Amino acid sequence: MKGPPPARAADDTITVTVVVLRLLAEKKQNLAAS
Repeated sequence: MKGPPPARAADDTITVTVVVLRLLAEKKQNLAAS
């Protein structure tokens, strides 16, 4: 079995990174708000 195409893997990595950054940004906002 072959792994996912490089482009698809890159897209997944970017998606995960964006989600993580979004969560971190929300945490910072919550800390600043409290």
